[in-house]
Amino acid sequence: RQDDRETVSALALADGTVLWTQTEEVPFKPIPIVRGHQAGPFATPLYADGLVYTYGITGTLSAWNADSGDLACVATSPILTDGKLITHIGGAGEGALAAFDPKTGDDLWRWDGDGPAYSSTAPVEHGGLTLVTSLAQKNLIGIDAADGELLFKQPWEVTFDSASPTPMFVGDLVVIASGHRPTTAFRMVFSGASVELEPAWENNEVWCDMSTPVAVGDRLFTFASQQKGQLIALDAATGEILWKGPGRPGDNAYLIPVGDALI
Repeated sequence: RQDDRETVSALALADGTVLWTQTEEVPFKPIPIVRGHQAGPFATPLYADGLVYTYGITGTLSAWNADSGDLACVATSPILTDGKLITHIGGAGEGALAAFDPKTGDDLWRWDGDGPAYSSTAPVEHGGLTLVTSLAQKNLIGIDAADGELLFKQPWEVTFDSASPTPMFVGDLVVIASGHRPTTAFRMVFSGASVELEPAWENNEVWCDMSTPVAVGDRLFTFASQQKGQLIALDAATGEILWKGPGRPGDNAYLIPVGDALI
């Protein structure tokens, strides 16, 4: 954002030269309780097959030609899976998890049973089934990427419908966390094209307001909210705390596993 304009730019990696820039006037005033987060946009751009996909603060999904910056089509951070561009669209109290044709922006399917929170959509594959999950305003949902059929819906609510961490997959477990709720794992039980969730574990000593856990081997690492920010390692199978780092390195962090290290 530059003043009242949302801006997307392409830069040359060699010297930082701006190759192209596109801007659009998008005035936006956040409600008082989240004014400290500024006016966005907050979604991460996605690059695939020569196109750059962006999702603006007012819910505009756009595709830009990566070479020229020309607008190709307009339709939470999108994902590209099963040949579809999928994102959770809408706002407070309403919305839909929707799939679009990545070239044209045409609607392919929509599931409109819950609105978007701040969490990004996450895919996982099992036995030929591509499952798309979203930690929405009121529920953790699982959708068949092929046709938009609801496969599971697990109630999960936090204050202000502000679930932020993205669901994380470890084997047959899906791990979720947000707000002052325990980090929780559900076991996905697959039977053909159907999926059921069974409680696996929860740890009420580990809260994650903003940061998404990451898995490395049989361990789960998260930047918890306790102690004004604290790196914690969990046993992914049981949720047991293996070790805790010192407190107060920062309020939130984005973790990236690289080999046996975390960045």
